[in-house]
Amino acid sequence: SDLWAQYDLGSAQEVLSMKWNNYSTTTAYYATSFTIQNSLDGTNWIDIKDVTQTSGGDALRTINL
Repeated sequence: SDLWAQYDLGSAQEVLSMKWNNYSTTTAYYATSFTIQNSLDGTNWIDIKDVTQTSGGDALRTINL
């Protein structure tokens, strides 16, 4: 199923990287791939980066944008 999260930074911000933990301790599920998108208005979205072949585990990971 498609799941998503949207974050409002309040105003235009330069984001150079993103950190995430790719594991749920309650379900043991993790994302195998996802796309990071950007929007200036919350309606029109542009793909920034595709992240594929991810694995689970409780390590904190960093994606450079």
